[in-house]
Amino acid sequence: MHSGCFPVDSDGFIVNTASVDKIQPVFRSLVGDIIKGVSNRLQSDLLTLFLRGSVSSGRAFLGTSDLDIVVVTKSVPTTDVLDWNKTFAETLQSQMPVVSLIDLRLIQHQVLLEDRSYARLRVYLSTESVLLAGENLQLPKFKPNRELALYMHSDLEREIIGNYSGGYLRGGDEGITRESVRNRAHHIETLFAGGGQEAADSTENLSARKSAE
Repeated sequence: MHSGCFPVDSDGFIVNTASVDKIQPVFRSLVGDIIKGVSNRLQSDLLTLFLRGSVSSGRAFLGTSDLDIVVVTKSVPTTDVLDWNKTFAETLQSQMPVVSLIDLRLIQHQVLLEDRSYARLRVYLSTESVLLAGENLQLPKFKPNRELALYMHSDLEREIIGNYSGGYLRGGDEGITRESVRNRAHHIETLFAGGGQEAADSTENLSARKSAE
């Protein structure tokens, strides 16, 4: 079944279609090196290692796609571990430039589950990621509807305004980019589409409120 652009199960929850089997051969050696390097460095403090994004779904492009890795730790990462993480990702990417960037993110378990700033990431891990190592976290399921769109993207206006004032939308190399704005706008549109007429009514109401402001 599909709701908008999202495959859903019989109860309407988004189905995670990411899979280790979908990782394209050109990226597998790099992914293996990351698993080995992170596991050796963190040892027993490693709880879970996720791969998300285009590489996990077989949609990556050689040399242009990012490699998105989320490392969930049992304890809060120390400064030494964070420094190692940054150096490890940069060194590995320079040695194996099959991706444009290795985004290797370390997050303590409770912080990931409870911090509001990781709300969007929790959805991505639940709906478009694959477990590479460690425990399979019990993440909530989500339905594609207006509530999820607002939950994930409620900060978009603030983010755009803040980054535009810094010049990032005018060609800067940091912060939010035009492409990421387009991607998030498309994501919001498809989530609202998943909500059917109720979502359409919500969209109309939001537009009306904006016009009145």
